[in-house]
Amino acid sequence: MRAMKTKLYVTLFLLEFLTILLPLGMVLCQNQLEENTTFKIEVRMDGSATWIIERRLLLKTEEDVTIFQQYVSEFEAQKEAYLEEFSSKTRELVNRASIVTGRSMRAENFEIAISLLETATGSYGVIKYQYDWIGFAKVEDNRITVGDVFEGGFYLYRDDALIIKYPSGYLVVAVSPVTDDTREPDRTLTWYGRRNFGAGEPTVILEKRAPTIIDILQKYALLIVGLIVIAGIGSAGLWFFRFRKREKVSGRPPEIKLGIEDDEDKVVRLLRAAGGRLYQSTITKQCGFSKSKTSELLTTMEKKGIVRRQKRGREKLVTLIEG
Repeated sequence: MRAMKTKLYVTLFLLEFLTILLPLGMVLCQNQLEENTTFKIEVRMDGSATWIIERRLLLKTEEDVTIFQQYVSEFEAQKEAYLEEFSSKTRELVNRASIVTGRSMRAENFEIAISLLETATGSYGVIKYQYDWIGFAKVEDNRITVGDVFEGGFYLYRDDALIIKYPSGYLVVAVSPVTDDTREPDRTLTWYGRRNFGAGEPTVILEKRAPTIIDILQKYALLIVGLIVIAGIGSAGLWFFRFRKREKVSGRPPEIKLGIEDDEDKVVRLLRAAGGRLYQSTITKQCGFSKSKTSELLTTMEKKGIVRRQKRGREKLVTLIEG
């Protein structure tokens, strides 16, 4: 008895969405339009899911396009009524699922959008339903299980598709039945119609995977970059401090005023380089001394017996005395 009720629930699940567009179908079915429906379920970490149901009809003739445009205008005029019907039936559906699974559920954030899509292959009428199903999947520790709301199964018509997208950071550890298309980068599992799923299908079991080095780097990228910058600034500051300290200890000595002994050595080196004799004025110029300093310095050196000065006209010739 429980299975029968659940199957009825799944059948109504499909019909209640399509019933909203029954007037459109009755108008356009005379032309046997090609159509398909895509069910996309985006599962989140807390077990809630966003349902996006998109029905696409191929409008083969200009008349089809005109009729669809008229329908769009009528829909816009009565959008609130359609939205109310959609939300009411969906809440009823979710309440039934809550009773079947024994899990708290609710539906919210309802949207309906209708548009005309022009592509290279033709014109399409697109009807899109969307809502959030809170409590859709079962969550236990690090595991998410999708499928207990489908105890009566699920049915896809020809050209229809069911897509389940799972949250980032999870791995698919089990899926039944086998998918027609699995895309790990997009985290999507896809089944194409025609397909009649069994009781409890589709079932998808997800487990949270252990974080990898890449995950950690991505999660803490800003913090890591900040630490690197701080470390870089700190290293540069330490290097600069050590360099300055080394420069003070073993680098170029600070400029200080030369003592008299250093000046005497300078004069001696200059005289030796000139062959032992130079005019006093030349010494003044070469050493960068003032005339008075040069005279005072040479007087001291004469008394010490380092040099000898002789008058030559208006100049004085300084001779180095080698001991």
